Amino acid sequence: MNDPKTNLANFKFSSLSAVPSIDQLAETNRQQKMRLAKNSYASLIIDHLPDAVLLANKKGEVLDANAAACKLLHISEKRKRDYNIDWMLAAPVVQDAMGENRTIKRLRIGSGTGSDPVDLEIHSDMVTTQHETLHLLVLRNISDYQRTCNELTKLALTDDLTGICNRRHFIQLLTKELDRVRRYNTRLALILFDIDRFKTINDTFGHNAGDEVLRHLALVSKQIFRDIDTIARLGGDEFIALMPQTGVHQAHFAAARLREALKSQSVQTNDHSLHYTISAGVIESQRDDLSIDNLLKKADSALYAAKRSGRDAIRTGDIACA
Repeated sequence: MNDPKTNLANFKFSSLSAVPSIDQLAETNRQQKMRLAKNSYASLIIDHLPDAVLLANKKGEVLDANAAACKLLHISEKRKRDYNIDWMLAAPVVQDAMGENRTIKRLRIGSGTGSDPVDLEIHSDMVTTQHETLHLLVLRNISDYQRTCNELTKLALTDDLTGICNRRHFIQLLTKELDRVRRYNTRLALILFDIDRFKTINDTFGHNAGDEVLRHLALVSKQIFRDIDTIARLGGDEFIALMPQTGVHQAHFAAARLREALKSQSVQTNDHSLHYTISAGVIESQRDDLSIDNLLKKADSALYAAKRSGRDAIRTGDIACA
């Protein structure tokens, strides 16, 4: 028979062995604190990131957002869980990137406050949990960067004095237009024009007066030519107009309108009223010769023919205007 005392002792021993020791309790407590701290630190880090972080379900309903996201999208803390970003998820550039874990370089959105729109860089990711697949979006405001890029692009493409197209950009546009001429068998015209006796204006009234005349010529040119035409300053006082789908006679008419408009106006500078004239050379592209160099040489020859005729003139083929 079993001794009841022995059984009781064994029972007490086995029961005590199942109770965690003080060291085990301390280790368990430490691990729990670490897990809590880890979650707390992660939340703290995310909330202090300068980039906006959003977590949304497939319907676009925001499940959580850090402080930067609330500020960027103008979401109050109370409205955070009621905010919906389906309008952002539906954007084609976001749709294309969805599920590919790639960055969308630029998405322009309204500010929601009546101020300027905001340019965003968006990193899109899909996060799968036990219950559903979620959208994780990291948004970065790149408006200042985009504005700087636009300003640099403008500086690279425009003439800083007159604000019109510069020589480099003009050659790029002329190249594209000549490709269209070849592909669709269309035509284009060029008008090369400059200011008569421009050196005399600079020498007599100063370079500031000369700059005013250049700006005036650019301004009047933009008023005369069509929106589809391109006006550029090639350098010095030499300007050129590119007129797509235009023949030599139409271009000559436009040059004549510019010439007459300038005659009826003056430039006020240094208490002086300056009147000036232009000379122009007009050419039309030829199907058998669409070389940029040759087209510019032909326009240049027509311009100098106008100069030799006494200035204040237009030369284009056998058409002359005194």
